[in-house]
This record gives sequence, C-alpha cells and structure tokens, in this order.
Amino acid sequence: AENTWSTELESIFWEAGIEAYQYKGDKRTRLHMLIADFLAVLFSMNYSSNFLILSENKQDMEQDPRFSRFRKALENNGFFLVSAHTDKLIIEDTKPVHSETA
Repeated sequence: AENTWSTELESIFWEAGIEAYQYKGDKRTRLHMLIADFLAVLFSMNYSSNFLILSENKQDMEQDPRFSRFRKALENNGFFLVSAHTDKLIIEDTKPVHSETA
C-alpha cells in the first residue's frame, strides 16, 4: 500500500516524542511486519512501556489470531497495548486552542 502520511504529520508525532512507523504491503503483510517489529522491541527493552497502534484496519487487525497472541504476549511481559482507528484520534478539522491574555 502507498504511504499516505504527510511528512508534516510525521514531524508532529516526532516532536511530541512519538515514533511513527509505516509499513508497506497488503493488510496481512503490514500486520505481520508490525508484530515482528514489536516483538523485536519487546525482547530488547529492559522496562515496560505503553504502545498505541493507529490503523484504518483496526477491526481486521484485532480479528487476526496472531494479533490476539501478540497482545497477550505483550501484556504478559508488562506492556500495555491500545489499538484505535485513525479517525478516532486524528481529526483534521480541529483548530488549535490559543490562550488569550488581557
């Protein structure tokens, strides 16, 4: 699949301390690559952490048996994983809130 993220959005995530990874290929290939990368991170970290996965294919991803085993492995090792559809967290029409001083 084609990279649909803008470099501006990647920069916003990076500046907020969020590492964003984009995988190429069909849905199944992207999911398997994500799981492999997360497992590599899991075995290289000496501390627990929280993970957020944003995907337009959230429902398909969560129905995959490998994803369920992957989530359980993370939880068993002190990690917390949340998955969400991109539309739930990224709202393009949102205007920034500016504080006004008198």
